[in-house]
Amino acid sequence: MIAVALTPVLAAPEAGAEQVTQLLPGETVEIIEPTDSGEWLHVVIPGQPSSQDERGYPGWVRADALAPRGAESDAQVIPGTPSAATLLAEARRHLGTRYVWGGMTTDGIDCSGLTHMAARSLGITIPRDARDQILALEPVDLADVQAGDLYFFAKPDGRITHVAIATGPVGPGGSRPMIHASDAEEQHVVIEEEMNDRRREALVAAARVLTR
Repeated sequence: MIAVALTPVLAAPEAGAEQVTQLLPGETVEIIEPTDSGEWLHVVIPGQPSSQDERGYPGWVRADALAPRGAESDAQVIPGTPSAATLLAEARRHLGTRYVWGGMTTDGIDCSGLTHMAARSLGITIPRDARDQILALEPVDLADVQAGDLYFFAKPDGRITHVAIATGPVGPGGSRPMIHASDAEEQHVVIEEEMNDRRREALVAAARVLTR
């Protein structure tokens, strides 16, 4: 089955449940089970890898949001050799987009949605959530970060809660330019900025999307 339009994927089979991700138009899903009423379907999304299910990102969608397979996802893949420049160009296409938990588009996106979609635009599939991205990608020493690498941020207990894309190498005085979907109350949009002190305190790791 495929999504017929941009479709919220929810944590439970009810309209008020938390959005955990989104299906893009034409994106393929696999149905696990329907509800008794048939109104909601439990699905996995193979194109959005997740540690929650080896088959893909799990969640609930309305049955009427899906149609038989036969169309391709409208996610655009940029032709040519993947590079940091093209990765950043896709991320910058979202500048000013409002932060929306579980979002995947220029109408609303979250931090890991931004990194997932930037990689996806190059034909590179990485997990949907930041906590899985850090485990799936090649680790990079924080001193050796280059443009296009990902920064990961954690709570004091070590739980990964945020991810950003480095827009350049570590600069003079240790500056770290980046682009991210900021969940900070004063921003709450995709923004390109110098990493601030609050983020520096939470920075725990970096990883590489592109082979060099």
